[in-house]
Amino acid sequence: MGNDAIAFANGKVVCGRWKVLARLGAGGCGSVYKVEDLQRKGYIAALKAEAIVEDDSGVLKLEAAVLKKLANRKNVIRLLMAGKRSKY
Repeated sequence: MGNDAIAFANGKVVCGRWKVLARLGAGGCGSVYKVEDLQRKGYIAALKAEAIVEDDSGVLKLEAAVLKKLANRKNVIRLLMAGKRSKY
């Protein structure tokens, strides 16, 4: 599993939409940040990021697929966006 410590500074804007407010934690599956959605001022969300690994064994790809299948179910978090960049 790949976590080469993705580090976003407070105030960084990710994907032109998510402003990093604070790092909430990190572990074997990446880092989690508290972010504000710049398209919907005041909307707070969690952003999860992991480093890209050569063998494509990242957990977030699987996690995003599961959340898409469980969309609109009671007591399941909502996936707002998923994507891949050059480093994460």
